[in-house]
Amino acid sequence: MKNRILAFDVLRGLGIFMVVILHTAFYYYDGVYDIDLNNPSLLVTLIGFLLMFAGLFAMISGAVHTLQYVSKRGTTESRPLFGYLLTHGLILLAVAYFYFIVTGPGIIDFATRSMDESLLVAYLRGNPLAISQQRWLYVDSLVMLALNVMLLAVMF
Repeated sequence: MKNRILAFDVLRGLGIFMVVILHTAFYYYDGVYDIDLNNPSLLVTLIGFLLMFAGLFAMISGAVHTLQYVSKRGTTESRPLFGYLLTHGLILLAVAYFYFIVTGPGIIDFATRSMDESLLVAYLRGNPLAISQQRWLYVDSLVMLALNVMLLAVMF
């Protein structure tokens, strides 16, 4: 896309940077099981607040994706949008589940002070390789983006 919107690029870049920082802060925080969620510290509150912007990141990415394909309509670069978007949505969905099941972050269970590990982490720690139902049903930002792209296929 030659006519890029700089604001979208800056917001997406900032979003990616913040995802790395915030996930690192959350998942590798030494006292994660001892956090009092009824009375969290200022740092924990700030991290939790910033993590809520993941939906905004997905919406910005969806808007950019839509603008790219709408701008290609009627040009030599255009393809039938339904098949193209549906195929890319399914590929993104497959990548999302592969990532989350094989290498994704742990899902914290505060009640049992445990973490549901990805297959790679379980393998590296010598634990049995098993995929929990919780990991199959978990919806992360990549799943949201894939579903948004498939929804765009139906809309266009």
